[in-house]
Amino acid sequence: MAPCLLSLPLELLLHVSSFLETSDCGSLRLSCKQAENALYLTFARVNFAKRQHMLTESSLQALLDISNSRLAPFVKSLFIGTDLYCSDGLKHITHLHAHPNLHRGSAGAVRRSKFVAQSSSQEALLNSGYDMELLTAALGNLNLDLIGVCDSYYSVRFPGNPILAPSYGATAVYCDTCIPSRHKSGIEHAHFSSKCANKLLFAAARAKITPKRLQFRFSQDGLIDFAFNVPKFLEQDVTRLLSGLDELKLDLYGNMAVDTTRRAILHEDDPSEEIYTYHLRRFLAFTSNVRHLRLNCPVSDDHHDHFLEWLATPPPASPPKYTCSPDMAPPPPVAFPRLRQLDLGTLTVTDDELLAIVTKFKRTLKSLSLQKVLLVDDTDEVYNKQNPPPNKWASFLEKLCRSGVRLDSIFIKGAEQQNTGVIVATVSFTSTKLNVAKHQGPDTMRTIRKFADDAELHFVLPLADEDDEHPAFFDEEDDGKTTISSRS
Repeated sequence: MAPCLLSLPLELLLHVSSFLETSDCGSLRLSCKQAENALYLTFARVNFAKRQHMLTESSLQALLDISNSRLAPFVKSLFIGTDLYCSDGLKHITHLHAHPNLHRGSAGAVRRSKFVAQSSSQEALLNSGYDMELLTAALGNLNLDLIGVCDSYYSVRFPGNPILAPSYGATAVYCDTCIPSRHKSGIEHAHFSSKCANKLLFAAARAKITPKRLQFRFSQDGLIDFAFNVPKFLEQDVTRLLSGLDELKLDLYGNMAVDTTRRAILHEDDPSEEIYTYHLRRFLAFTSNVRHLRLNCPVSDDHHDHFLEWLATPPPASPPKYTCSPDMAPPPPVAFPRLRQLDLGTLTVTDDELLAIVTKFKRTLKSLSLQKVLLVDDTDEVYNKQNPPPNKWASFLEKLCRSGVRLDSIFIKGAEQQNTGVIVATVSFTSTKLNVAKHQGPDTMRTIRKFADDAELHFVLPLADEDDEHPAFFDEEDDGKTTISSRS
């Protein structure tokens, strides 16, 4: 009897099938019952454990169909993609993947008409609220561990891999129209991403699901404040959802100071203060049981109405009493009494502000990650070759060792420092000879002290001489680079 594919041991059959495209693997499963029984579990785990769908009727209907099928138990994480089929997509038919010849003649007119129909359908779906009905029904049928929102340049199935990862249905629309979905940059993208986050939160609350992880991940831009608005009619359900989270990862928009999110709050000493992160602060107060918090906050704290300063403030011993309406009272600082891992990225802060955030959680904090953090000098001191700036990163790490924090893990990557004027420096560590410092183990604090000794500043351009007319700026005629170690 001639050997056949199904006569192979199961592990070899699974290895062979792993090289097949999804559609080909489906065809192999349909070939006979024996192949279906052998491949079904692996096929379901690989292709359905992590799902990414967009806010279109066909994509959400497919998600609902999956949730009503035998594949539902395999779905453990769900992301909503920010794919948007706006009318201005027709202006971009010269996209790298859409040759202009494809949009000429009658065939091109058909493709453009299909895109306009897709755009109109999505707009009607979003305006009618039917997307919320579909999403709520699907979520109610699934037992999810992770929910979130992301763009197509954040790979759900392969995190950290910079590949295009379109939402379910996006590829089919592109094949029909040769026009990709749009991911607007700047405030427009932030608005739509925030709307997607809002819809997901409300649908999850209405479906009464209990995921342990919530992530809002974007390759560019992020969320603005209204994404975190918790209306009173859903507050009880949203509070129950957020209080059960173990992990929270947020990417915020670079400039939270958007007029549409401005909120006045009342203080006894400053009754006219306005903040732009009111809803974000209230939102974080509901996530009191989080053990892993990740925040990406581009731009300085001044553009976030001192949000980082608020984050570093310990909660009051007793709730403050205000004579004003509760809606006008400032949100109290959050405690995060169970926080064990803190990841901060794309921050611009002083070393003292960063230290205050970390030491606030020193009773429980065990892991710290700092990526693309820029430490700034808050003094007016002018530096030059004769008076070089101090190494803020070395200072921060030394203070961290003396702060009482007891970490088991630390990770630092892409650290930078900025002093008065335009003096910018990258940071490397002599022990690793890279801009990365990481360690995990019981001797982490001793290693952090070593990192403090090893930290070196590498200025992008050399420091100016003391007698220069503008000593705070770089000396462009000097082609050498200045390096300052922690011992300087």
